[in-house]
Amino acid sequence: MNYLKISSIFSFLLWRCGLQLLNAQTPPTADSLLLEERQEEAVIVSGEFLPIGQAKAIEPLQLISLEEIRRRAALVLDELLQQQLNIRIQQDGVLGSQIEMQGLSGRYINVLVDGVPLVGRQDGQLDLGRMGLENLKQVEIVEGPMSVLYGSNALGGTIQLVTQDFIKEGGQAGGHLLGESKGRYQGSAYFGGRYKAVSGRINYRYLNWAGYGFDSLRSQAFNPKTQHDIQAFLRWDAKKLGQFRYRIGGLLEEIKQLGDTRLPDFPSLSYANDYSFTTRSLDQQLSWKKGFDERYHLQAFLANNLYERQKNAYRQPLGENPEALRHDSLDSDTSAFSAWHFRAVMATEFREVWDFQAGLDFRQEAALGQRLKEDSEQGDYAAFGVVRYQPTAKLRLQLGLRGSYHTDYQAPLTYSVQGRWQWHPYWTLRGSYASGFRAPSLKERYMDFVDANHFIQGNADLKAERSQHLRLNLDYRKGPWQTGLNLFYNYIEDQITLQDFVVDSSGSYQPAPNASNQYSYFNLERYESLGADYRLSYQKGGWRIQLGAIYTGRYNSLSQDSEAVPRYNYTLEFSQQLSYHWAKTGWSCSIFRRDYDKLLRYAETYNPITQENEVYEYSLGAYSLMDLTIQKRFKKVWTLGAGVRNLLDVQTVASGDGSSAHSGGSGSMAISPGRQFFLQLRYNYRSK
Repeated sequence: MNYLKISSIFSFLLWRCGLQLLNAQTPPTADSLLLEERQEEAVIVSGEFLPIGQAKAIEPLQLISLEEIRRRAALVLDELLQQQLNIRIQQDGVLGSQIEMQGLSGRYINVLVDGVPLVGRQDGQLDLGRMGLENLKQVEIVEGPMSVLYGSNALGGTIQLVTQDFIKEGGQAGGHLLGESKGRYQGSAYFGGRYKAVSGRINYRYLNWAGYGFDSLRSQAFNPKTQHDIQAFLRWDAKKLGQFRYRIGGLLEEIKQLGDTRLPDFPSLSYANDYSFTTRSLDQQLSWKKGFDERYHLQAFLANNLYERQKNAYRQPLGENPEALRHDSLDSDTSAFSAWHFRAVMATEFREVWDFQAGLDFRQEAALGQRLKEDSEQGDYAAFGVVRYQPTAKLRLQLGLRGSYHTDYQAPLTYSVQGRWQWHPYWTLRGSYASGFRAPSLKERYMDFVDANHFIQGNADLKAERSQHLRLNLDYRKGPWQTGLNLFYNYIEDQITLQDFVVDSSGSYQPAPNASNQYSYFNLERYESLGADYRLSYQKGGWRIQLGAIYTGRYNSLSQDSEAVPRYNYTLEFSQQLSYHWAKTGWSCSIFRRDYDKLLRYAETYNPITQENEVYEYSLGAYSLMDLTIQKRFKKVWTLGAGVRNLLDVQTVASGDGSSAHSGGSGSMAISPGRQFFLQLRYNYRSK
């Protein structure tokens, strides 16, 4: 409760401070009005027939613009999303970042780059820390199922990365350098240009971090990491044939996990068990779009994604140990994933009562590795359609339907009903009801992971997880003011869960909680999340103020069998942002704060002493992250910036068993290396 009081007081003081400053503000300049105009004209592409203004979208969508990305001075995607109200980010030293949106884990969140889903999930999660930001135009966040348009893994929401794809006549070049006080550095450079109907751009990014630990041990809470990232596109605007675009991107990432010293009192025998994790990815996309008679619009793409993650284990001699470095092949493995994706969509723009969208969505995936029973693949071939009915300029209704054929299981039929009613120039009401699904991953179906510490088998008989989603949104916009209240509810059935199993007389796996140390995946549980969020923003002149609060309930499946477990665990969290831009001098200053509430979970564990199942409460403590950035633009091409990340110096929070009757201990979870100062320099040149 003290945490909630402190956060509420901080939010109130920040808001009052902002109001006092607004009362004393100077008249807006031409530059600041231009910035405000650009914000009003923000165009989004996710979930719409055609690009449309954010205020007119049928679903409430959160947009992070290029200006916002620059203000936050984030280097990778998980850092950028860390300040978002509806998103929680947790870090894992090996697997990378883990995301949650509206109480749903990252395995239910689809991450797209220009409409193409990313591959390479580890334990169901995509590591957003491998996604650089230097080539992005904007980030669009859709909360709720988008399975009708995007298929599997869009059950809980969609994050769309929209890359830059347009260059004005002439050339451009630039670069970015950033260094932090705790040893992380990034440098990037790009150049591109346009000649008549052909334009292109190439960008290279390099990141290096020596890692960081909180003690003198050899192991580190944040492992050393290097990244090499190349992104490029080539675009041809052919008047009669349409627009063609080819995009390619490659990543090479290496993470080193250092083990603690073994036998430190015997220098001639001391050693450590070290690991290296090397990730390689290559993404390619060829897209085409064309309008016909200004009423019909056709777009299509063919994409290929390759992903490989290699784990190598080593016995590293230390001190005076004369042994040579030894590779441990039994504890090393390589996993690889590939996907081909074809998508074609036709949309109409009659500007009358009825409009239509229809598309084909074909995807073929393959996986191989030592931890899979066999090299496996699966295909999903879908057709979808959306009908839009707009009897007046104030009312719009949409009905969507998707049917698909899956090569390995019966895919469910998904549907959506959406509505938008602007009954007043300032007020808009949106509502939606949608179904979604998540297909079992190849790992969940074919895993074969057996060693001295693990016994995990895949289950080829898994069904798709299915979901229902309800959403209601009330939005108010007038001049510089915008506020909105959003209510949501998610229900998932046939949730896939890792569970102990026994083998029956027919040789089939049967779930048997706490009966063995052998695990497989089963469709056992259901899950729910619900909540409400409220946002308030003000933007005028050089001022930008944003406040938000979200109240989220997460379902506890053990509440069905134990009266001591509540049906839902609730969290109340806040976000605040205050920015000001001095247009005449080129200075800008921004403060970002995100308050995370205490997160509770419950689990059932078998007690060999009492020979009974006991319920444990697990918790992750509350904490707050606060960043400060200052930037100065000069000579129209240079931007110098400085700031402080994690101003409150949060490093770890309490994590583990809570204070229940069956508590077994507690620990901590690393959140951040702590307070870091950074300095950055950006150069952008445009020829006339």
